[in-house]
Amino acid sequence: METTETTTTEHLNISVRRDLNMRKGKMAAQVAHAACAQLLNAMDDFGAYRVLRGEDYQKLQQLIQAEAVEIHMVADETALRESLTNPALSTVITDRGLTEFGGVPTVTTAAQGVFKPSLKKAVPLAGADLIARQWFVFSKQQPLPKEVAAKMAALGCLTMMESLLTPLEGASDGSMKLCMSNDALRGWLTAGFGKIGMGVKTDVDMETLRESLVTSNVHHVGLVSGASKLLVIGPEFPERMATITGKESALYTEGALTLL
Repeated sequence: METTETTTTEHLNISVRRDLNMRKGKMAAQVAHAACAQLLNAMDDFGAYRVLRGEDYQKLQQLIQAEAVEIHMVADETALRESLTNPALSTVITDRGLTEFGGVPTVTTAAQGVFKPSLKKAVPLAGADLIARQWFVFSKQQPLPKEVAAKMAALGCLTMMESLLTPLEGASDGSMKLCMSNDALRGWLTAGFGKIGMGVKTDVDMETLRESLVTSNVHHVGLVSGASKLLVIGPEFPERMATITGKESALYTEGALTLL
């Protein structure tokens, strides 16, 4: 009798504070932030580039393919920290409080699982201005529960990161490289990899936006979950995006996008 070997995909578990009552776009961005940080913390930092070891790259691909992200709503910060089975291997996200939380730095989410911290991980520059960011743009044509948006944002961010990786020259283990030569990517990483959750009214509006991104050669990836659709844009500079989406203010974009 033949036997087939099965591979169990490890889940990325993300805890979210329920007591903060974050709006949908804010929660999606914070969950994506946790997922992204858990991956970035696993990369070795060599200055001009970062390296994701081959084993971790395989885990990333499996995670994305299996959509192996679990969102866990917890009561408060205490419950969030208690949910971490191994804090040393987890990532806790503290929002700077610039758009919510009255300007007070606030713990919002935490990620654990799949990736282990590198001994050569990079540290974002504390307090640096967000000179580049990612946009998470959801279609609002269909109902979009918060937890669905959050899971899609996490998968979207990881998919975007996977698309930016290239093979590391001379590596025999399948290691991948994140090159820092792109100004927007470098600025985004060193300033804390900021994100914002936005929305468009219909699927047609999203397709129009996608076509504009293609025409303008702006890097993006798309995801579909059931009837829900997401575009992840960037990292990119706001001034470049303004030619496509409209001028960005502190809280919203005046044009094709609205704050979600």
